[in-house]
Amino acid sequence: MENTARLLKKTAQTGGLLKGKQALTKLAGIFEIDESDEHILAEKIADMVLADLYKPDFEKMELVEKLAYKPRFDRWKELGILPGGAKSEVFAGVVKTSTNLNSDPVDMYLNCLKLGISTGLYGLTLTNLLNDVMLGEPSIRLAPVGLRVIDSDYINIMITGHQHALFAYLQDRLIEDDVVAKAKAVGAKGFKLVGCTCVGQDLQLRGERYQTVFDGHAGNNYTSEAILATGAIDAVLSEFNCTLPGIEPICDELKIKQICLDDVAKKANAELKPFVFEEKEAQSTDIIDAVINAYQTRRGNVPLNLLSEHGNDDTLTGVSEGSLKSFLGGNWKPLIDLIVSGQIKGIAGVVGCSSLTAGGHDVLTVGLVKELIAKTFSCCQLAVRPADWKMSV
Repeated sequence: MENTARLLKKTAQTGGLLKGKQALTKLAGIFEIDESDEHILAEKIADMVLADLYKPDFEKMELVEKLAYKPRFDRWKELGILPGGAKSEVFAGVVKTSTNLNSDPVDMYLNCLKLGISTGLYGLTLTNLLNDVMLGEPSIRLAPVGLRVIDSDYINIMITGHQHALFAYLQDRLIEDDVVAKAKAVGAKGFKLVGCTCVGQDLQLRGERYQTVFDGHAGNNYTSEAILATGAIDAVLSEFNCTLPGIEPICDELKIKQICLDDVAKKANAELKPFVFEEKEAQSTDIIDAVINAYQTRRGNVPLNLLSEHGNDDTLTGVSEGSLKSFLGGNWKPLIDLIVSGQIKGIAGVVGCSSLTAGGHDVLTVGLVKELIAKTFSCCQLAVRPADWKMSV
C-alpha cells in the first residue's frame, strides 16, 4: 500500500499517465475531494492515504469511515477496534507477540481484528483502487490461463508479487520498437510477461490493455515450480510477496535470471535492484539487457517441457465491482432483479491464498466452489450444467 501510494504521488507530480479515470473519480468521491486537475487530485489522494498509514496507533485512521460499510463501521466503533495508523498497528502486533510479552489471547485477537481492518481496507481495497488509477480498470473478457500461455518463441519473464505498479514502466517499455529489435537480434520474437501469483492475476484483470506483452496468468504461487520447469522462463522478476521460497535452486539449475525489485522479496542468488522512480528508465534498460543475456545463455541448453494442454483459452476474467457494474449497464438493477425473481439463488466470493494442507494443490478452494455450484443447481434449473463451468487455479 505504501509503495503504491508513493508511486501514485510521484506519477502525479511528474505529470505521468493516469489510465484509470473512473477509479480516480470514484476515489475523489469517497475522499470528498473537489479538484478538476487530475494530477493534483491524484497527489491529494496519495497524501491522504500516506498520512493515515503513518499515524501513531493512538490516532485513528480517518479513511476507514469513508471506505467501510457504515453498519460495519459502527459495529467496529462499538467494539473499540477501529485501528490507528496501519504501520503502528503492525509494530504493536509484532511487539505483543514477542517473547514474555502479551499472553492474553482475547487481547491479541482484538489486535488481529484491528490489523484486519487496516490491512484489508488499505492493503487490499485501496491498493487495488490506486493501481486502477495508474494502470487502468479491469475489463471483463474471455482470456487464456494455465501453462498453455507460455510461448517459447519469446523471451519470457515470470512475474511474482503483488505490486504491479512497480514494473509498469518496464511493462510498457518491453513492447517499444527498439526493445523488440533487441529481442529479435538474439532470435526471439519479442518479450512476454508470464503471470504468476497474485500479480499475475492483477495483470489478468487488466489484460485487455496489455495483450501485446501479457499472454496470460500461468498459475498461483504453488505452480511456480511447474512454470519454471517448462524451461521457457528466462527470468523471474520478484517485487513483493508470494515469491515462493525454494525456487532458487530451480532457477540456478535452469540458468534462470532472478531479479528482485524490493528487498522484502529478496531471494538467495538473486540480483537486488530496488525500484527507484527517478531511475526507472535506466533500471528498465539494465533489466532488459540482463534478461536478454540469460536468454542467450540458456535457450538451446535447457530442455523445453511445455504443457500446451494445461488450462483453457476462454476463462472469464476481469471481473471487478466496476467492470461488473459496467457490464450490467451502469447499475445493479439487472442483477438485483434476477435475485428477486429467484433466477439467481446466491452470490459467493471465494477469496484467499492457496493451501496445501487440505490434501493437495487448491483441493480446498476447488472443492468449495464445486459444492457451492452443486447446491445452486440442486435448487434451480439453469441452461448451463456445472460440468460446463471452467475454473482457473
